[in-house]
Amino acid sequence: MFLLAILISLALEKLVPALDGLRSLAWFHRYADDLRRKLLRDDRRGTLTVLLTVLPPVLVVGLVQYLLDTQLWLFSFVLSLVVLVYALGPRDMHRQVRAWLEARARGDEQRAQVILREFLPFPAPADEQARTDAVIDMIFVQTHERVLAVFFWFVVLGPMGAVLYRLVSELVSTPPENANEDYWLTATRLHMLLAWLPAHLSALMFAVMGSFMHALQAWRETSLRDMSRVPVVCHQYVIRTGRAALQLERIDGNQAVEEALDLCSRSLIAWVTILALLTLSGLVL
Repeated sequence: MFLLAILISLALEKLVPALDGLRSLAWFHRYADDLRRKLLRDDRRGTLTVLLTVLPPVLVVGLVQYLLDTQLWLFSFVLSLVVLVYALGPRDMHRQVRAWLEARARGDEQRAQVILREFLPFPAPADEQARTDAVIDMIFVQTHERVLAVFFWFVVLGPMGAVLYRLVSELVSTPPENANEDYWLTATRLHMLLAWLPAHLSALMFAVMGSFMHALQAWRETSLRDMSRVPVVCHQYVIRTGRAALQLERIDGNQAVEEALDLCSRSLIAWVTILALLTLSGLVL
């Protein structure tokens, strides 16, 4: 069931562009902002606020999943598919990046800037090479955050696992203005617990699908000493491994972006192939 849901969700992601307009997480950000304004009146409520932000939607999905599993198997599969398609949003990364490349090729800088504002979680650098590097880094990060890690937790916990990871990822994607240090540390550490293993698996896929020895060297050199900034540290694995696997110092510009997209596509195919083998062997349902 997991493999079929993943395959259908990937097909819908590529074949139905209209999904990009239906997967907004603005409701979650409003909900999180409201809770922070009401609860974060001192430094001791950060952990409680994070848990109350993430757990209710996850528990609702988990309860519905449990009820459907025990009564209506077909509807349980539909729930899994709907949740998975939603969790892969809000937009298809490949479509975003290729639209940016096309806008640059046409010389439409205004359109290119609009796409970058949607794709990057931070202001785009002014320097052209720095912008290209930021896009490449974000391709690796978003392949991990939006796709591979979501699939990992979907296989482990079902629909509630996909929702859990996606919401926690949203919490740490951009530091909220009305959050205190305790809130931010709790959110980042929760992300560490969920992202650590998928980040290493993503890095491994990049290494296998690229230059393995160069990627392995980059993996070994990545430090985990700064545990208070775990999302950045986890992303270092996928960024540095991805760059090393492609040896991007030898290419630049649009070709480097295309190579990064291709590596991520190959890595996803490898991930799905491994899942298919586990399914056929009976280790995964």
